[in-house]
Amino acid sequence: GTLHETPEGTTLTQERYAEGKTKDKTLWRIPLALRTPGKDIRILMSTKKLRLKGSVPLKVNAGETSYVRTTYVPNLVSLSHFADADKHGLLRDAFALSLLGKALSTDALLLAERMKRDRSYIVWEATIQGLTKIRNLLAGTSLEKSFDQYAEKLTRDVVLFVGSKTKKGESHTLTLLR
Repeated sequence: GTLHETPEGTTLTQERYAEGKTKDKTLWRIPLALRTPGKDIRILMSTKKLRLKGSVPLKVNAGETSYVRTTYVPNLVSLSHFADADKHGLLRDAFALSLLGKALSTDALLLAERMKRDRSYIVWEATIQGLTKIRNLLAGTSLEKSFDQYAEKLTRDVVLFVGSKTKKGESHTLTLLR
């Protein structure tokens, strides 16, 4: 679905997630957990559009428990309120939808930039997968070298943090991140 802010509040629109164009207009009944600062809301979305009153930072599919992808308006999401699994989902959705042409790749990259100081393995796993897919699309083009430089700059802080050698007593997720 797609999340939009309107003067009346926030609107979530349901649409089919598929590669290429589809004429499938199936309306799904989707159990969703919506995360806002301070509370989670559980709903069953069974309409094409769902209007939520007010304008609040919102994460659709909190806890990543439903099989959905969400396109967010850039900067609509405040990252400080979300667990690592939700940040992973935000990145995964942004990159996946951009690769299908349903969102801008620049939006996915801006989201990754906003998380570049994060030290969570699953956040970086989603970032690296997304960067790799974009890089694969750019392979052999005039943009490949520039993108490699961009990706190196984006990942520099976490690479320096992790280092090349295992540290005594480090967590398994830090080892995975390395």
